[in-house]
Amino acid sequence: MGPTDSLPLGWRLSYDEVSNNVYKVNLTTRQGLTVEKTGTDLEEIISECIENAKSIDNQVAARSAEQLSSDIIRQYPSTDFPAIHLTK
Repeated sequence: MGPTDSLPLGWRLSYDEVSNNVYKVNLTTRQGLTVEKTGTDLEEIISECIENAKSIDNQVAARSAEQLSSDIIRQYPSTDFPAIHLTK
């Protein structure tokens, strides 16, 4: 199992040997998010880029949840929350 097996959904991996045994790894999304690293251990820098991409995904998800909560609060100020009725 190589490092690319854990590539996050929506990310595209590319790499190039820019000099003798020096690699430039790039992960990108369609939305334009990018992770890039250069080094001599290809497997290690791919793994590091994947971990950074996962971190970005987590930050985006947290920000999206925060924005959704904020949008709901703006839509329903505290006095205007719709009533919720629970039935047995």
